[in-house]
Amino acid sequence: MNFLQNHDQVGNRAFGERLTALAAPDALRAAAAVLLLAPSPPLVFMGEEYGCEQPFAFFCDFGPELARAVTEGRRNEFARFERFRSPAMREKIPDPNAAATFEAARLDWDRIRSPAHAAWLALYRELLSVRAGRIVPLLAALVPGAARHEVLAERALRVEWPRADGTRLALAANLGPEAFGTGASAPGEIIHALPAAAAAEWKSGNWLPWSAVWSLHAEARA
Repeated sequence: MNFLQNHDQVGNRAFGERLTALAAPDALRAAAAVLLLAPSPPLVFMGEEYGCEQPFAFFCDFGPELARAVTEGRRNEFARFERFRSPAMREKIPDPNAAATFEAARLDWDRIRSPAHAAWLALYRELLSVRAGRIVPLLAALVPGAARHEVLAERALRVEWPRADGTRLALAANLGPEAFGTGASAPGEIIHALPAAAAAEWKSGNWLPWSAVWSLHAEARA
């Protein structure tokens, strides 16, 4: 199971910030293209599919004594971090037992109507459609345990999944803000490229910033 974020990762942050509050949109789009088209089943955290920005802080519903212990324990847990050395700052951490903490985590589906959130939803639908139509039919023939990866730069990597018929499902990802050049043209049928301009650039050996290109090769790379 692959994922970019889940309830543990988000909820265990002091204020429950999602990746939309922590990473650039271009970076998240590229990561989504990797996540949703990879052979392993993807896990999409609630609201991630429309770029939800609402925090998902840790919440619970315990009796008075345990409730106080959980609230104090959670705030003290963050005391070792410089940002929360001040008691006043720790007091700002949402109380897990407060109804408002729970209510703030409820998804507001009306936000999907905004252009920004609608664009995120359209992207996820596009990627899932490509997964269903182009990736899933290839999975049965993947050779178990034969996947290999190559790190080409600090944030650029190539991954290949050999198939029984000799073809290879491949990912070329540049998960950084700078373009990366391989110095050689790339073969293969492009299944999906994000951004769209990355397709032609990848063919010529230039990987655009924050790009993910999925392709199918007739034979192994040298």
